[in-house]
Amino acid sequence: MKNRFLALVLALLLCLGLAACAQTPDGGDDPTSTPSEAVQSPGETTAAPSPTSEPTPTAEPAEAPQISVLLAPLAEVGAPEGVMVYNGFYCEPEVIISGAQAASSKITGELKKRLADGGELGEDLLEAASDYYESLDAGMQAIFLPYSLDRRAAVTRGDAAVLSLLCSDEIYRGDSAGYHSYYGMSFDTSSGSLLTLGDIFADTGALKVLARDSVEAQAADMENADSFTGLREFVDAALDGEAWYLSAEGLELIAAEGEIAPAEQGCFRFVLPYAELEGLIRDGFLPAQEPETGAAEAGAFALSFEQPGEPFASLMLDDEADTFYLSANEDTAAFTLCRLGFDGLVFIPVGGDRPDEGLNVGRGYFWTNGLKAGQCLAVTGYFADTPNFGIAFDQGGLLVLAQSGKDGSLLIYKEA
Repeated sequence: MKNRFLALVLALLLCLGLAACAQTPDGGDDPTSTPSEAVQSPGETTAAPSPTSEPTPTAEPAEAPQISVLLAPLAEVGAPEGVMVYNGFYCEPEVIISGAQAASSKITGELKKRLADGGELGEDLLEAASDYYESLDAGMQAIFLPYSLDRRAAVTRGDAAVLSLLCSDEIYRGDSAGYHSYYGMSFDTSSGSLLTLGDIFADTGALKVLARDSVEAQAADMENADSFTGLREFVDAALDGEAWYLSAEGLELIAAEGEIAPAEQGCFRFVLPYAELEGLIRDGFLPAQEPETGAAEAGAFALSFEQPGEPFASLMLDDEADTFYLSANEDTAAFTLCRLGFDGLVFIPVGGDRPDEGLNVGRGYFWTNGLKAGQCLAVTGYFADTPNFGIAFDQGGLLVLAQSGKDGSLLIYKEA
Protein backbone atom coordinates (compact mmCIF):
# COMPACT_ATOMS: atom_id res chain seq x y z
CA MET A 1 0.00 0.00 0.00
CA LYS A 2 2.80 2.36 0.91
CA ASN A 3 4.55 1.56 -2.36
CA ARG A 4 1.39 2.35 -4.36
CA PHE A 5 0.92 5.65 -2.47
CA LEU A 6 4.59 6.61 -3.04
CA ALA A 7 4.25 5.84 -6.75
CA LEU A 8 1.21 8.14 -6.99
CA VAL A 9 3.08 10.98 -5.25
CA LEU A 10 6.10 10.59 -7.59
CA ALA A 11 3.82 10.58 -10.63
CA LEU A 12 2.10 13.74 -9.41
CA LEU A 13 5.45 15.52 -8.84
CA LEU A 14 6.61 14.47 -12.32
CA CYS A 15 3.48 15.98 -13.89
CA LEU A 16 3.99 19.24 -11.99
CA GLY A 17 7.62 19.38 -13.11
CA LEU A 18 6.69 18.90 -16.76
CA ALA A 19 4.05 21.64 -16.47
CA ALA A 20 6.61 24.02 -15.02
CA CYS A 21 9.04 23.32 -17.91
CA ALA A 22 6.32 24.22 -20.39
CA GLN A 23 6.34 27.87 -19.15
CA THR A 24 8.75 30.68 -19.75
CA PRO A 25 10.49 32.28 -16.75
CA ASP A 26 7.88 35.09 -16.70
CA GLY A 27 5.01 32.59 -16.58
CA GLY A 28 4.02 32.95 -20.23
CA ASP A 29 3.45 30.16 -22.67
CA ASP A 30 6.55 28.76 -24.32
CA PRO A 31 6.40 29.86 -27.96
CA THR A 32 8.15 26.64 -29.06
CA SER A 33 5.53 24.23 -27.60
CA THR A 34 2.34 23.28 -29.39
CA PRO A 35 -0.70 21.26 -28.22
CA SER A 36 0.01 18.61 -30.87
CA GLU A 37 3.46 17.65 -29.59
CA ALA A 38 4.01 13.89 -29.32
CA VAL A 39 4.66 12.35 -25.90
CA GLN A 40 8.35 11.76 -25.48
CA SER A 41 9.49 8.27 -24.49
CA PRO A 42 12.07 7.87 -21.76
CA GLY A 43 15.57 8.26 -23.15
CA GLU A 44 14.34 9.69 -26.43
CA THR A 45 15.49 13.19 -27.44
CA THR A 46 13.68 15.43 -29.86
CA ALA A 47 15.05 18.65 -31.25
CA ALA A 48 12.88 21.61 -30.33
CA PRO A 49 11.27 23.13 -33.40
CA SER A 50 12.81 26.47 -34.37
CA PRO A 51 10.51 29.47 -34.06
CA THR A 52 9.08 30.64 -37.37
CA SER A 53 8.83 34.41 -37.80
CA GLU A 54 7.52 36.46 -40.67
CA PRO A 55 10.22 38.52 -42.40
CA THR A 56 10.11 42.15 -41.30
CA PRO A 57 8.80 44.18 -44.22
CA THR A 58 11.33 46.68 -45.52
CA ALA A 59 9.99 50.21 -45.35
CA GLU A 60 9.99 51.84 -48.74
CA PRO A 61 11.81 55.20 -48.85
CA ALA A 62 9.51 58.15 -48.45
CA GLU A 63 8.53 59.71 -51.72
CA ALA A 64 10.16 63.08 -52.32
CA PRO A 65 7.63 65.86 -51.78
CA GLN A 66 6.37 67.91 -54.66
CA ILE A 67 7.09 71.58 -54.09
CA SER A 68 5.93 74.71 -55.85
CA VAL A 69 6.78 78.32 -55.06
CA LEU A 70 4.61 81.09 -56.44
CA LEU A 71 5.64 84.72 -55.96
CA ALA A 72 2.87 86.87 -57.39
CA PRO A 73 3.66 90.53 -57.99
CA LEU A 74 2.46 93.29 -55.71
CA ALA A 75 2.82 97.03 -56.32
CA GLU A 76 2.66 100.08 -54.09
CA VAL A 77 2.68 103.72 -55.09
CA GLY A 78 3.70 106.49 -52.71
CA ALA A 79 2.05 109.71 -53.86
CA PRO A 80 1.59 112.28 -51.10
CA GLU A 81 -0.31 115.31 -52.39
CA GLY A 82 -0.94 113.48 -55.66
CA VAL A 83 2.71 113.31 -56.80
CA MET A 84 4.22 109.86 -57.26
CA VAL A 85 7.55 109.86 -55.47
CA TYR A 86 7.94 106.18 -54.54
CA ASN A 87 7.30 102.81 -56.21
CA GLY A 88 7.38 99.55 -54.31
CA PHE A 89 7.48 96.18 -56.08
CA TYR A 90 6.97 93.21 -53.80
CA CYS A 91 6.04 89.50 -53.93
CA GLU A 92 2.99 87.73 -52.53
CA PRO A 93 4.34 84.23 -51.70
CA GLU A 94 2.54 80.91 -51.77
CA VAL A 95 4.48 77.72 -51.01
CA ILE A 96 2.85 74.33 -51.51
CA ILE A 97 4.59 71.15 -50.28
CA SER A 98 2.71 67.92 -50.87
CA GLY A 99 1.77 66.17 -47.62
CA ALA A 100 2.99 69.06 -45.45
CA GLN A 101 0.27 71.67 -45.15
CA ALA A 102 1.51 73.03 -41.82
CA ALA A 103 5.06 73.43 -43.13
CA SER A 104 3.75 75.08 -46.30
CA SER A 105 1.81 77.66 -44.29
CA LYS A 106 4.73 78.33 -41.98
CA ILE A 107 7.18 78.94 -44.83
CA THR A 108 4.65 81.08 -46.68
CA GLY A 109 4.23 83.21 -43.56
CA GLU A 110 7.98 83.70 -43.06
CA LEU A 111 8.47 84.68 -46.70
CA LYS A 112 5.56 87.08 -46.55
CA LYS A 113 7.18 88.96 -43.67
CA ARG A 114 10.22 89.66 -45.84
CA LEU A 115 8.82 89.96 -49.35
CA ALA A 116 5.22 91.16 -49.33
CA ASP A 117 5.74 94.81 -48.34
CA GLY A 118 8.40 97.47 -47.95
CA GLY A 119 8.43 97.55 -44.15
CA GLU A 120 10.60 100.17 -42.46
CA LEU A 121 12.85 100.40 -45.52
CA GLY A 122 9.91 101.31 -47.75
CA GLU A 123 8.69 103.88 -45.23
CA ASP A 124 12.16 105.46 -45.04
CA LEU A 125 12.43 105.63 -48.83
CA LEU A 126 9.00 107.23 -49.15
CA GLU A 127 9.88 109.85 -46.54
CA ALA A 128 13.28 110.57 -48.11
CA ALA A 129 11.78 110.82 -51.60
CA SER A 130 9.05 113.19 -50.42
CA ASP A 131 11.55 115.47 -48.64
CA TYR A 132 13.88 115.52 -51.63
CA TYR A 133 11.08 116.23 -54.11
CA GLU A 134 9.84 119.18 -52.06
CA SER A 135 13.37 120.63 -52.00
CA LEU A 136 13.54 120.81 -55.82
CA ASP A 137 12.47 123.73 -57.99
CA ALA A 138 9.69 123.28 -60.54
CA GLY A 139 12.07 122.43 -63.36
CA MET A 140 13.81 119.68 -61.46
CA GLN A 141 10.51 118.36 -60.12
CA ALA A 142 9.37 117.86 -63.72
CA ILE A 143 12.19 115.36 -64.38
CA PHE A 144 12.24 113.77 -60.92
CA LEU A 145 12.35 109.97 -60.96
CA PRO A 146 10.57 108.21 -58.06
CA TYR A 147 12.60 106.30 -55.51
CA SER A 148 11.89 102.57 -55.55
CA LEU A 149 12.30 99.28 -53.71
CA ASP A 150 12.15 96.08 -55.76
CA ARG A 151 12.00 92.84 -53.73
CA ARG A 152 12.52 89.51 -55.48
CA ALA A 153 13.36 85.91 -54.63
CA ALA A 154 14.38 82.76 -56.47
CA VAL A 155 14.57 79.13 -55.34
CA THR A 156 18.11 77.76 -55.16
CA ARG A 157 17.31 74.33 -53.71
CA GLY A 158 14.08 72.47 -53.05
CA ASP A 159 13.91 68.85 -51.91
CA ALA A 160 12.81 66.61 -49.03
CA ALA A 161 15.29 68.26 -46.66
CA VAL A 162 15.58 71.92 -47.56
CA LEU A 163 13.76 74.68 -49.37
CA SER A 164 16.23 77.52 -49.87
CA LEU A 165 15.76 80.89 -51.57
CA LEU A 166 18.03 83.77 -52.49
CA CYS A 167 16.23 87.07 -51.94
CA SER A 168 17.29 90.54 -53.03
CA ASP A 169 16.38 94.17 -52.50
CA GLU A 170 17.13 96.63 -55.30
CA ILE A 171 16.97 100.19 -54.01
CA TYR A 172 16.91 103.31 -56.13
CA ARG A 173 17.43 106.67 -54.44
CA GLY A 174 17.69 108.93 -57.48
CA ASP A 175 21.32 108.18 -58.26
CA SER A 176 22.47 106.74 -61.58
CA ALA A 177 22.68 103.16 -60.37
CA GLY A 178 20.58 101.20 -57.93
CA TYR A 179 21.91 99.53 -54.80
CA HIS A 180 21.44 95.82 -54.16
CA SER A 181 21.40 93.82 -50.96
CA TYR A 182 21.06 90.04 -50.77
CA TYR A 183 19.94 87.58 -48.14
CA GLY A 184 19.25 83.87 -48.07
CA MET A 185 16.39 82.04 -46.40
CA SER A 186 16.59 78.27 -45.86
CA PHE A 187 13.74 76.21 -44.41
CA ASP A 188 13.28 72.68 -43.10
CA THR A 189 10.91 71.22 -45.68
CA SER A 190 9.16 68.87 -43.25
CA SER A 191 8.62 71.31 -40.36
CA GLY A 192 8.71 74.65 -42.12
CA SER A 193 11.19 76.07 -39.58
CA LEU A 194 13.61 78.76 -40.70
CA LEU A 195 17.08 77.22 -40.41
CA THR A 196 20.09 78.87 -38.81
CA LEU A 197 23.67 78.10 -39.73
CA GLY A 198 23.98 76.16 -36.46
CA ASP A 199 20.98 74.03 -37.36
CA ILE A 200 22.73 72.84 -40.51
CA PHE A 201 26.40 72.71 -39.47
CA ALA A 202 27.81 71.02 -36.39
CA ASP A 203 30.84 73.32 -36.03
CA THR A 204 30.32 76.85 -37.35
CA GLY A 205 33.79 77.89 -36.20
CA ALA A 206 35.45 75.26 -38.35
CA LEU A 207 33.09 76.19 -41.17
CA LYS A 208 34.30 79.79 -41.06
CA VAL A 209 37.92 78.69 -41.33
CA LEU A 210 37.09 76.48 -44.31
CA ALA A 211 35.02 79.23 -45.95
CA ARG A 212 37.73 81.86 -45.61
CA ASP A 213 40.31 79.67 -47.32
CA SER A 214 37.85 78.58 -50.02
CA VAL A 215 36.68 82.12 -50.85
CA GLU A 216 40.24 83.43 -51.04
CA ALA A 217 41.23 80.57 -53.35
CA GLN A 218 38.20 81.11 -55.61
CA ALA A 219 38.80 84.86 -55.75
CA ALA A 220 42.43 84.33 -56.72
CA ASP A 221 41.29 82.41 -59.82
CA MET A 222 38.86 85.12 -60.94
CA GLU A 223 39.45 87.88 -63.43
CA ASN A 224 40.70 91.09 -61.82
CA ALA A 225 41.64 89.14 -58.70
CA ASP A 226 43.80 92.03 -57.50
CA SER A 227 40.70 94.22 -57.10
CA PHE A 228 39.28 92.18 -54.20
CA THR A 229 39.56 93.52 -50.66
CA GLY A 230 38.29 92.43 -47.27
CA LEU A 231 37.51 88.84 -48.26
CA ARG A 232 37.89 87.37 -44.78
CA GLU A 233 35.75 90.09 -43.24
CA PHE A 234 33.12 89.42 -45.92
CA VAL A 235 33.04 85.69 -45.09
CA ASP A 236 32.58 86.33 -41.38
CA ALA A 237 29.85 88.92 -41.98
CA ALA A 238 28.06 86.67 -44.50
CA LEU A 239 27.98 83.65 -42.17
CA ASP A 240 27.11 85.71 -39.09
CA GLY A 241 24.37 87.44 -41.07
CA GLU A 242 22.11 86.34 -43.91
CA ALA A 243 24.29 86.42 -47.03
CA TRP A 244 24.39 82.61 -47.27
CA TYR A 245 22.03 79.92 -48.55
CA LEU A 246 22.05 76.32 -49.74
CA SER A 247 21.96 75.45 -53.43
CA ALA A 248 22.08 72.21 -55.39
CA GLU A 249 25.88 72.54 -55.46
CA GLY A 250 26.68 73.45 -51.87
CA LEU A 251 26.78 76.32 -49.39
CA GLU A 252 26.86 79.62 -51.26
CA LEU A 253 27.92 83.06 -50.07
CA ILE A 254 27.01 86.21 -52.00
CA ALA A 255 28.75 89.58 -51.94
CA ALA A 256 26.75 92.63 -53.00
CA GLU A 257 27.97 95.14 -55.56
CA GLY A 258 30.78 97.22 -54.12
CA GLU A 259 31.24 95.01 -51.06
CA ILE A 260 34.52 93.31 -51.98
CA ALA A 261 35.26 94.87 -55.39
CA PRO A 262 34.28 97.99 -57.36
CA ALA A 263 30.50 98.16 -57.82
CA GLU A 264 30.73 98.07 -61.61
CA GLN A 265 32.05 94.50 -61.39
CA GLY A 266 28.70 93.34 -60.01
CA CYS A 267 27.95 90.85 -57.26
CA PHE A 268 29.99 87.72 -56.58
CA ARG A 269 28.93 84.22 -55.54
CA PHE A 270 31.23 81.73 -53.88
CA VAL A 271 30.35 78.03 -53.60
CA LEU A 272 31.60 75.55 -51.00
CA PRO A 273 30.71 72.17 -52.57
CA TYR A 274 28.97 69.58 -50.43
CA ALA A 275 31.94 67.23 -50.90
CA GLU A 276 34.09 69.71 -48.96
CA LEU A 277 31.48 70.08 -46.22
CA GLU A 278 31.28 66.43 -45.17
CA GLY A 279 32.06 66.13 -41.50
CA LEU A 280 30.71 69.63 -40.86
CA ILE A 281 27.22 69.46 -42.31
CA ARG A 282 24.69 67.59 -40.18
CA ASP A 283 23.06 64.36 -41.31
CA GLY A 284 20.04 64.93 -43.45
CA PHE A 285 21.12 68.16 -45.11
CA LEU A 286 23.17 66.63 -47.90
CA PRO A 287 21.06 66.54 -51.07
CA ALA A 288 19.93 63.13 -52.29
CA GLN A 289 22.02 61.83 -55.15
CA GLU A 290 19.45 61.35 -57.86
CA PRO A 291 20.25 60.74 -61.51
CA GLU A 292 19.48 63.55 -63.90
CA THR A 293 16.24 63.03 -65.75
CA GLY A 294 17.09 64.76 -68.98
CA ALA A 295 13.92 66.78 -68.62
CA ALA A 296 15.23 69.68 -70.69
CA GLU A 297 14.08 67.81 -73.78
CA ALA A 298 10.90 69.04 -75.43
CA GLY A 299 9.60 65.47 -75.58
CA ALA A 300 9.16 65.51 -71.79
CA PHE A 301 6.10 67.75 -72.20
CA ALA A 302 2.90 67.94 -74.17
CA LEU A 303 0.65 70.94 -74.75
CA SER A 304 -3.11 70.76 -74.94
CA PHE A 305 -6.13 73.03 -74.68
CA GLU A 306 -8.04 70.07 -73.19
CA GLN A 307 -7.44 69.24 -69.57
CA PRO A 308 -5.61 65.87 -69.40
CA GLY A 309 -6.08 65.47 -65.64
CA GLU A 310 -6.15 67.41 -62.40
CA PRO A 311 -3.57 70.20 -62.65
CA PHE A 312 -0.80 70.20 -60.06
CA ALA A 313 -0.96 73.99 -60.07
CA SER A 314 -2.74 76.77 -61.88
CA LEU A 315 -1.34 80.18 -62.70
CA MET A 316 -2.13 83.20 -64.82
CA LEU A 317 0.17 85.04 -67.19
CA ASP A 318 -2.47 87.30 -68.67
CA ASP A 319 -6.18 87.50 -68.03
CA GLU A 320 -7.30 87.78 -71.67
CA ALA A 321 -6.18 84.43 -73.08
CA ASP A 322 -7.41 80.84 -73.11
CA THR A 323 -6.05 78.28 -70.68
CA PHE A 324 -3.69 75.62 -71.95
CA TYR A 325 -2.25 72.63 -70.10
CA LEU A 326 1.41 71.77 -69.89
CA SER A 327 1.53 68.05 -69.05
CA ALA A 328 4.54 65.87 -68.31
CA ASN A 329 5.23 62.65 -70.18
CA GLU A 330 7.93 61.69 -67.66
CA ASP A 331 9.34 62.87 -64.36
CA THR A 332 11.03 66.21 -64.86
CA ALA A 333 13.71 68.35 -63.30
CA ALA A 334 13.13 71.57 -61.37
CA PHE A 335 12.03 74.39 -63.62
CA THR A 336 10.85 77.98 -63.66
CA LEU A 337 8.27 79.48 -65.99
CA CYS A 338 9.69 82.69 -67.45
CA ARG A 339 9.10 85.44 -69.98
CA LEU A 340 11.54 85.67 -72.89
CA GLY A 341 12.74 89.21 -73.53
CA PHE A 342 15.35 90.83 -75.72
CA ASP A 343 17.65 91.09 -72.74
CA GLY A 344 17.29 87.44 -71.71
CA LEU A 345 15.03 85.76 -69.18
CA VAL A 346 12.83 87.77 -66.86
CA PHE A 347 10.22 86.58 -64.42
CA ILE A 348 6.59 86.59 -65.46
CA PRO A 349 3.60 88.08 -63.65
CA VAL A 350 1.56 85.23 -62.21
CA GLY A 351 -1.25 84.81 -59.76
CA GLY A 352 -4.80 86.09 -59.50
CA ASP A 353 -6.64 88.95 -61.11
CA ARG A 354 -4.56 91.74 -62.55
CA PRO A 355 -4.90 94.98 -60.57
CA ASP A 356 -6.30 98.01 -62.33
CA GLU A 357 -2.99 99.82 -62.07
CA GLY A 358 0.47 99.51 -60.68
CA LEU A 359 1.34 96.05 -62.06
CA ASN A 360 4.92 95.95 -63.25
CA VAL A 361 5.07 93.28 -65.93
CA GLY A 362 7.80 90.73 -65.53
CA ARG A 363 8.16 90.62 -61.74
CA GLY A 364 6.29 87.44 -60.87
CA TYR A 365 7.89 84.05 -60.36
CA PHE A 366 6.81 80.42 -60.46
CA TRP A 367 9.07 77.47 -59.63
CA THR A 368 8.37 73.79 -59.16
CA ASN A 369 10.66 70.87 -58.44
CA GLY A 370 9.18 68.89 -61.29
CA LEU A 371 6.01 67.39 -62.69
CA LYS A 372 5.49 63.66 -62.62
CA ALA A 373 4.29 61.71 -65.61
CA GLY A 374 0.64 62.48 -66.17
CA GLN A 375 0.61 65.68 -64.12
CA CYS A 376 0.00 69.07 -65.65
CA LEU A 377 0.02 72.79 -65.05
CA ALA A 378 -2.98 74.90 -66.04
CA VAL A 379 -1.51 78.05 -67.56
CA THR A 380 -3.41 81.08 -68.82
CA GLY A 381 -1.46 83.42 -71.02
CA TYR A 382 -1.34 85.54 -74.12
CA PHE A 383 0.90 84.26 -76.90
CA ALA A 384 1.91 86.40 -79.86
CA ASP A 385 3.16 85.04 -83.15
CA THR A 386 6.70 85.02 -81.82
CA PRO A 387 7.99 83.10 -78.79
CA ASN A 388 7.54 85.03 -75.57
CA PHE A 389 7.38 82.45 -72.79
CA GLY A 390 9.66 79.61 -71.84
CA ILE A 391 10.55 77.00 -69.26
CA ALA A 392 14.01 77.43 -67.76
CA PHE A 393 15.50 74.36 -66.06
CA ASP A 394 17.72 74.42 -63.01
CA GLN A 395 20.01 71.90 -64.68
CA GLY A 396 20.28 74.07 -67.79
CA GLY A 397 18.27 74.24 -70.97
CA LEU A 398 15.29 76.25 -72.14
CA LEU A 399 12.02 75.17 -73.70
CA VAL A 400 10.29 77.89 -75.70
CA LEU A 401 6.50 78.18 -75.92
CA ALA A 402 5.17 79.80 -79.08
CA GLN A 403 1.97 80.18 -81.05
CA SER A 404 1.92 78.74 -84.56
CA GLY A 405 0.17 81.74 -86.05
CA LYS A 406 -2.09 79.49 -88.14
CA ASP A 407 -4.69 77.68 -86.08
CA GLY A 408 -4.07 79.13 -82.62
CA SER A 409 -2.21 76.02 -81.47
CA LEU A 410 0.85 76.23 -79.26
CA LEU A 411 4.27 74.87 -80.10
CA ILE A 412 7.04 73.89 -77.74
CA TYR A 413 10.66 73.47 -78.79
CA LYS A 414 14.13 73.51 -77.34
CA GLU A 415 16.17 76.65 -77.82
CA ALA A 416 19.46 75.97 -79.56
